[in-house]
Amino acid sequence: MALEKQEQQQHVVAVPLPASGHLNPLMHFCKLLAKKQSDIIITAFDAADAPPLRILSLSRHGPPITCLLSDFNITFPTQDVVDKLRIPRIVLYPCCASRLLFTHYLTLGELVSLEEVKEATTATGVEMRKLFRELVGLPTLRNNDIPHFSQQHFIWVLQAGLVDDIDYSSSAAQIVSESDVKGLVISWAPQQQFLAHPSVGGFLTHCGWNSTSESIANGVPMLCWPYFADQPLNARFIVDEWKVGLRVKRSKEDTGLIERGDIEKVIRALMEGPKGKLVRENATKLKERCGQRSLENGSSHRKLKALMES
Repeated sequence: MALEKQEQQQHVVAVPLPASGHLNPLMHFCKLLAKKQSDIIITAFDAADAPPLRILSLSRHGPPITCLLSDFNITFPTQDVVDKLRIPRIVLYPCCASRLLFTHYLTLGELVSLEEVKEATTATGVEMRKLFRELVGLPTLRNNDIPHFSQQHFIWVLQAGLVDDIDYSSSAAQIVSESDVKGLVISWAPQQQFLAHPSVGGFLTHCGWNSTSESIANGVPMLCWPYFADQPLNARFIVDEWKVGLRVKRSKEDTGLIERGDIEKVIRALMEGPKGKLVRENATKLKERCGQRSLENGSSHRKLKALMES
């Protein structure tokens, strides 16, 4: 009888986006689930404090996880958990259903394109009030009604205590909020695993040799922001010789500071512009060439073999 009860019990792990506008509705939904089903177990994780390993460990040592409940914007970071545990996922979309419908139309690409949206969101003055489109299920839309999309999804590894007088938790929440929740801020990440994921379109890096070689090995184009030591020379090769990256340019040479607008320009160039397409193609070619060096008859393999024999 006890075994039968245990088999019926559901264990839901909830992972919200760490921003109040997303955390609150998910927690309300968790309470609603618990109220409606008395034998359900709900475990809530803060996305910034729950890498997949912690959730997987919970499943091994605690009650088996039967479902993952996550915010729409936490889908990618938690996909490994769903895949490895082979459990269903519930995605909570804590925004207006009309925006979801508009995004659906945009994804289909038949009635509205991303290029049209970009043009509409940059309109000014009288152009903002011009008719954009009439779509079934939505009111007549004008340019100033269109949800902003040109921002890129990103993962920012920001180590706690790295900058003096900065509160990590509030800073991370502010970054996520200002990015229109398209970003995820975490204190640590398995860099090689991230760079190997097909969703990664670019890597903003200081151009240390480990980061450089890992990017090349995975065919990921780089946005170069070197500081000292070997980094400037590495960046020179990345940008000018191998042409697998773009450099973040300093607008204020006297201070060495880089403004947010400069970072935005180089990100747009990589993700949307013709230069980005070129460096992406070059990065793929360089990855293939470097991979051949590691094969049994490749130069790297032969040199390692010669070292062992000597």
